[in-house]
Amino acid sequence: MSSELLLKLAERNAVIILTSASVDDCENVRSKLMRSTGLEETHVDCRRLDLDSTRSIRRFAGAIRH
Repeated sequence: MSSELLLKLAERNAVIILTSASVDDCENVRSKLMRSTGLEETHVDCRRLDLDSTRSIRRFAGAIRH
């Protein structure tokens, strides 16, 4: 996504959800994204999601639903 689109979404109080099999990698990308765009912590979330694991996918989907 472009930084312009991310900023527009944040202006509308959207939350951008980043996913990765590695929480550490996700947090690093999240930090870089917030620094480069000026997005606040409340607009960028980081979640574990391993697309090779059905269990991980179900867990992620369940967390998003609630």
